[in-house]
Amino acid sequence: MPIPIPGRQYTIQDENSLSQIAARAYGDFTLWPRIWEANQFKLKSGDPNVIFPGEVIIIPLLPEREIVKASTSDKNLSGKAKDEITIVIDGLEIIPTSTKIIRTMHTAADGWSATIPWQEGEDPELDKRVAPYAYPPAAVYIGGELIINGLLYTPQSSKSADGTVKHLQGFSFTADLIDSTMKPPYEKNNVTLKQRADELVKPFGIDAIFNDDFGGPFDRVTAKETDSVFSHLLLLAKQRSLLISSTEDGNLSFTKAAKGKPVTTLEEDKQGAQAFNATFDGRKRFNTYRALGQSPLGAKVGIAKDSKVPRSRFFTFQADETISGDIEQAAKWQRSKQLAEALTIPFPVTSWFDQEGRRWKENTLIEVVSPTLHLSKGFTFLIKSVEYNDSTTGKTATLNLIPPQVYTGEELVDPWS
Repeated sequence: MPIPIPGRQYTIQDENSLSQIAARAYGDFTLWPRIWEANQFKLKSGDPNVIFPGEVIIIPLLPEREIVKASTSDKNLSGKAKDEITIVIDGLEIIPTSTKIIRTMHTAADGWSATIPWQEGEDPELDKRVAPYAYPPAAVYIGGELIINGLLYTPQSSKSADGTVKHLQGFSFTADLIDSTMKPPYEKNNVTLKQRADELVKPFGIDAIFNDDFGGPFDRVTAKETDSVFSHLLLLAKQRSLLISSTEDGNLSFTKAAKGKPVTTLEEDKQGAQAFNATFDGRKRFNTYRALGQSPLGAKVGIAKDSKVPRSRFFTFQADETISGDIEQAAKWQRSKQLAEALTIPFPVTSWFDQEGRRWKENTLIEVVSPTLHLSKGFTFLIKSVEYNDSTTGKTATLNLIPPQVYTGEELVDPWS
């Protein structure tokens, strides 16, 4: 089936409707009146609900979706609706039929995916940008606000009875730190986390941003040739109770989990919550975590407990060389990792914004009241990550929630014990 492309003619097919054509051309079925206004005097019926196969119409350009005269380093775009997703690939705004964006507080890279109608030769400018291994700069905005800045890494072509499409996948610049292995020197003595991070990220053209205290120097840090840059930095960061994430403009961020009061409350059967369901897997938790380390002064052992687990369940792991006292912190962060897997609750909501109109953001505290989740009295969770979805069925979000103590290193307040 031919693909309706803005700025070009389109021949109406069997079972087409204007809303269906708008969904494929603009990624938004509600924009069908634009097509009707541009073609109402051409169509035989004079009724937007009645169109005939074989009729030729023009798919009008939307002024706000033409090539944007902005670089992908700009943090704001003007003239955008509050809930509008804009994807700019090397200066060209693309028009997806569906989009997914993920922002996290606990991984080095954020990502997005989008599907667009595509036919080779129809748009040479687009062809250049979605060619294999082009690595063009790509930025994603919500409401004109920069959300993810990085590169388009993966264009995938797919053909079916409905036509040819491109499935695009992009990540923040920090994805290179996850994929790339370490270079010499593999060992450093008396170095701080900031010094180590600055040294390692500089070749990638990004900065290491520290929003919290990074602590004193390590006696010694070592890495293997096969370690990724991110895994090495993560091992050090968790000994300082710091999380590694990506800033909106694509730099590497070291920060701590949010503390304080929740910014809003989500209550079952109210305020747009879609579903309340969770699985509580007791096998992902242990009552004792043992970190084994080695320093110039000899072997070290760190212990962290999860007092909420009544069984004798042990987890032992190898930690990096640390200064005195940090081996216990390494044990606590391994405990945090296991708890993060066990206690994360995916929470779907019907809007990208809370009841005060604020966009849901990672590393934010919210209160949840839900008898279904055994939280009748309410509990304050931390938003670990947010997934924004935009498709022809509407705009929704999924909040991945976790008890905040998992990342603060404090004694876990377990709402289910």
